[in-house]
Parts: sequence; structure tokens; C-alpha cells
Amino acid sequence: MTITDTKLQMYFRTNPYRLIDDIDGIGFKTADELAISLGIPLYSDTRYISALIHVLKSGLREGNCFLPFEQLVSITTDLLSSPQHTPDVQFLNTIIQQLLAKGTLVSGDVGNSVYLKAAYPG
Repeated sequence: MTITDTKLQMYFRTNPYRLIDDIDGIGFKTADELAISLGIPLYSDTRYISALIHVLKSGLREGNCFLPFEQLVSITTDLLSSPQHTPDVQFLNTIIQQLLAKGTLVSGDVGNSVYLKAAYPG
């Protein structure tokens, strides 16, 4: 194993969800399976943030610049659900509020709309 291999492994072990953006054809479910197998907790901020971003990016690919807050929570909850895990909606809401405060997400003027910062028209 070379130093480069070690650095690459650490890069993905730290946040396996990077695979979604870095490798074509890798979606949230595949990255999530890898993350869980590497010990990323089911209730981790990283997991919930990655799911939220994935849902909003999927919406963009479908032609939606934003999602209503309730729809974002619903779709993300479904994505995070598994036989071993029932997502904590309150925790998800907290993560959304943190991302809004950081400016990663933007709250729009239309019916509780939530945008990725890069997609916000303002």
C-alpha cells in the first residue's frame, strides 16, 4: 500500500458520502451502506446532512429549484429509513436549521421552501 492509497482510504473513511459527488453512478444508498459498514453511526450529523443534500440535488436534477420544507423532511426520512433505523425527525429538523444558519441551505419566500445555496435565485 502506498502513501497515496492510505490518504485515499482516510479521505473516504472520514466521509464516505463524498463518493456521491466524486464517482459517477454512486448514489446515497451505496455510499450509506459503505458508511455504515465503516462504523458511521445511523444518527450521525454527516449521514443526515448527506441525505438532505442528496434529496435537494435529486430535486434539482428533476427540475425543482427547491422543495417545500415538509416534503424535504418526508423524502429524507424515507431515504434514511431501514429495518434497523427509524429516523429521528426532530434531529433532522435540527440539522436543517443548522444548515440554514450556516448558509448551506436557504429558506425561500414561497411556502416554506428550502433551497441549496447554489440554487437560490437571490
